[in-house]
Amino acid sequence: MQSRFVVCVAVLCGIVLGDVRVGQAQTESEVLQSRQRGIEFLKSKQVRDGNWEFTGHEVGITALCTIALIENGVPLTDPVVQKGYLYVQKNYSGQKNTYDLALSVVLLSRLGDLRDKPRIRAMAARLVAGQLESGGWTYTCPAVESDVLDDPAKLPKPKEGFGDNSCTQ
Repeated sequence: MQSRFVVCVAVLCGIVLGDVRVGQAQTESEVLQSRQRGIEFLKSKQVRDGNWEFTGHEVGITALCTIALIENGVPLTDPVVQKGYLYVQKNYSGQKNTYDLALSVVLLSRLGDLRDKPRIRAMAARLVAGQLESGGWTYTCPAVESDVLDDPAKLPKPKEGFGDNSCTQ
């Protein structure tokens, strides 16, 4: 079930999978129908409290699904988009996972509510603190306060290593 969900998100994010005809492009109508089916699928999988389920990454997957809906033409005022946005707003604070933090920053920035600036700064501080000496990241970032952005001397010393390339893409 989770793999089908992840594939659907990937398709909505622009990765074309599946029924590709050799030498013949999809028609605009086929593309629009596929996008609409993907949107309907994502909307149907949202949980009552506004998140999408992906064990251990509920905030990150919710941000990703909400971004996918927005980028595929679902209005910012759509109730499903709003529920996803509110879920991320309410649950961002304990996040340490690089992907979850980055996706949450993208979503909150995309919605453009200036009241989200402290949330974005808090997550950005963790991402900055998690960057390795080489410039890459691992899967987790340390919990730091956003004031490290104002005083770099408060940042923890970057760890050595190259991290995981999937975290730097």
